[in-house]
Amino acid sequence: MQSIRNAQSRIKTELESKIMPNPTKGIVNYQSNDEIDQIEIYSLNGVSLIHKKGNLGKYGKINLENLPKGIYFAKLISKNSDARIERIILE
Repeated sequence: MQSIRNAQSRIKTELESKIMPNPTKGIVNYQSNDEIDQIEIYSLNGVSLIHKKGNLGKYGKINLENLPKGIYFAKLISKNSDARIERIILE
């Protein structure tokens, strides 16, 4: 029974998040079940284009208007180090 409890305590909760609207014309809103500590926007080649760090809250906006049209990835990282990657289509 103790080993089950130990295994359960090691299970990491997955960060639940939404990026909307998607596709977007430039401004996207994020919403998550946990406080966000970092947001990174990556190109398809894996190049980091935007990096925000600090107390970003459970919801907010990301401005992509200065980026060319295309497909990007947003990596949201919570204060607990849980992470989620969302695809964003910029029209």
